[in-house]
Amino acid sequence: MGGMPDRGLHIRQAVPADAERIYELKCAVFGASYLPFTIFQSPESVSYLRELIVSADPHAFFVLQNGSEVCGYYDGHPLDETAWFLAYIAVGEGWRGRGFGDALLRHFEAEGRRRGRMEGALDVFASNHAALRWYERSGYTVVGRRSHLC
Repeated sequence: MGGMPDRGLHIRQAVPADAERIYELKCAVFGASYLPFTIFQSPESVSYLRELIVSADPHAFFVLQNGSEVCGYYDGHPLDETAWFLAYIAVGEGWRGRGFGDALLRHFEAEGRRRGRMEGALDVFASNHAALRWYERSGYTVVGRRSHLC
C-alpha cells in the first residue's frame, strides 16, 4: 500500500479497467464536499467513467501507477482553443507527500502543450486552502472567483 517504497512509478493513459479505481480515488479525495454537485454521486458513475475513458474525446484520463497500484489520476480536456482544463486531480491518501501530485500536474501541463494548449486552467473551491496553496506554489494564479457551481 501507500507505505511501500516507490517501484516502477509511471504515468500512463487510463484504460477502462482503471475506472473503478479512479472512482474510488474521486470519492476519497472529493467526497461529500463536491460530488453531490456532479454526476459522480450516481450508481452509474463507474460505467460513465469507463465511457469517458474509452471515448478519450474530449477528456483525457491519465493514471499514476506505482508498481501494479494506481495511486493517483487526473482528467484533462480542452477548455477553449488555448487552454487545457484540469477537471480532476487526485492522489490517494497513503501516497501523498511524495511528489506524486506534482508529477501528475506537470504531466497535465505537458499533455496540454502536446495538444496545442499553452495555458492550464482549473477550478478549486475557495474553502480548499491546501489545494489553493499547492496550485500557487506550482505557479498558478487566481484569475477569477465564482460564488457557486451553477
